[in-house]
Amino acid sequence: MHPTLDFLIEMASQAGQILLQYNRKELDAKHKSRTDLVTGADHASEKHLIHIIQQAFPDHAINAEESGEWTGETAHKWYLDPLDGTLNYAHGIPFYCVSIGYAYRGQMVLGVVYDPIRGNVFVLNAVLAQPLMGLPSMFLMKMICWNACWLPAFPMMPGEQVMTTWLIS
Repeated sequence: MHPTLDFLIEMASQAGQILLQYNRKELDAKHKSRTDLVTGADHASEKHLIHIIQQAFPDHAINAEESGEWTGETAHKWYLDPLDGTLNYAHGIPFYCVSIGYAYRGQMVLGVVYDPIRGNVFVLNAVLAQPLMGLPSMFLMKMICWNACWLPAFPMMPGEQVMTTWLIS
């Protein structure tokens, strides 16, 4: 059985509500690397998404940002970033989202990027998108999302300066 786009949108919306309700004073932020954070909100959102998927599709495989790979039937695979933009979130910058992708037999067929602050939903339905502009479907979703976001570029190496990039659609 395959999920629907409406199913992904509902999942992302629920995870977004978890992020909005999380108390910033209780973030429990930890560094995964020098410039990469993880918070309690990441874990709470991811736990909720995994629970929903396992209830509806117990045999599907999952690749989650924080907890890694979950075994299952690899013909059906989920990709989850429960808080895409954790660094922004942890610093109170209102540019972050919930990102969910579903692949069937190695091809990304459904995707949702949900911005809980503005209530914007960016979707990918590969059946409808291809061969739009001759680009791969996952690239189209990323292109749509990136063109709609403000992206801060934080220094990755010692001595680098903070650079802010604005992308306007």
